[in-house]
Amino acid sequence: MFKTLIFSCIFLLQFYTLCFAESIGDLLKNPEDFSGKSVTIEGEVIGEPLRDKGGRWINVSEGEYKIGVFVKDPRVVEKIQSWGSYKQTGDYIRLKGIFYKSCPQHRTLGIHGEEITVEKRGLPREEILKPYKAKLAAFFFIICLTMGLIYFIKVKYGKRD
Repeated sequence: MFKTLIFSCIFLLQFYTLCFAESIGDLLKNPEDFSGKSVTIEGEVIGEPLRDKGGRWINVSEGEYKIGVFVKDPRVVEKIQSWGSYKQTGDYIRLKGIFYKSCPQHRTLGIHGEEITVEKRGLPREEILKPYKAKLAAFFFIICLTMGLIYFIKVKYGKRD
């Protein structure tokens, strides 16, 4: 009885690790282990949706790892309001889909998304300009302006043969 319980726990643990990715990094580091299997990932949507024949591509980022997700139903993509960029944080989503090391349809590594849940909405990023950078920019602007003025004076009143 005890051996059966331990065997069942080990089997369920292996099944869980094969069906649910811990992170996008896990998928990208070990694509053979997850290829063709259902996975669930979380991350920030970045960029913008790209149209493709039969659906849309979105990019999901989790720290330094990023992955492309193909979604057939464009209404699923409409749930996303904020797309990550330099000036804005994108929506944080949970996505369920099938991971492919080499998708037969697109011939690339990616996920065919089936269900998207928005966990947290994105926000605009505040850009803070540090005072020393503003002073440095003004200093270089004055130097460039002075050099340009010297050049034009030299061209206009320079020595002529």
